[in-house]
Amino acid sequence: MVFAYFLEKLDKWVKQWHERSCVEHVSRASDLAEVKRRTRAIERHGYDICSSRER
Repeated sequence: MVFAYFLEKLDKWVKQWHERSCVEHVSRASDLAEVKRRTRAIERHGYDICSSRER
């Protein structure tokens, strides 16, 4: 039971980390067109695209 609780908390933390990295990724866009392009890429490929770019 403790292990399941730990996994749930870890999963939540990882999701929050991915969301933050995507917000940072989009916020580095230089113009509105770039914001839209990055947002569409996140929608198509998920959060993983944010952590693999511009690090």
